[in-house]
Amino acid sequence: MAGTQLFPISAIPVTAGMVFPSIHVGGGANSKHDEGHGVADATTLTSDAIWRMRYKVPATLPTGTLTHMMDSLANATTGDLKYNVKWVSVAAEESPSGATPLAEGTDAVTWAAGDADVYKHTERIMDADTVVAGETLVVDLTFENTGTTLAVVSTNQVWLEFK
Repeated sequence: MAGTQLFPISAIPVTAGMVFPSIHVGGGANSKHDEGHGVADATTLTSDAIWRMRYKVPATLPTGTLTHMMDSLANATTGDLKYNVKWVSVAAEESPSGATPLAEGTDAVTWAAGDADVYKHTERIMDADTVVAGETLVVDLTFENTGTTLAVVSTNQVWLEFK
């Protein structure tokens, strides 16, 4: 069925010091804590940084188009966070370390005046490979050094959705 969401069954910060578990603390007094996948500021991000994730596809393939979803938070009023979703579907009895993730292309999350502590939502259709029922999706969420100008840490919540 369309609208099915998949959340990572594992998420490993591959690039030490540049990606890490993060809690965004907003400026308000109410519900101001958000946990997610942290990415260093532009001055610390000296090369591409990777969060390596795994998603299990249901035994019956949902209808709709597989889409990468991301909500990002940062205490910023200017700057871009560039990222690329790279992925491959891996079957049982196949080695994930032998599979080569395919890139979807670079996307940007952009902050401007009034965007501090506001969810910034981005979506990317995932069609670089074919998703197969019952397989595991090997996903490298790659935050790119080139073009990233965000001067503060960002906290990112990610999931996949069949839309």
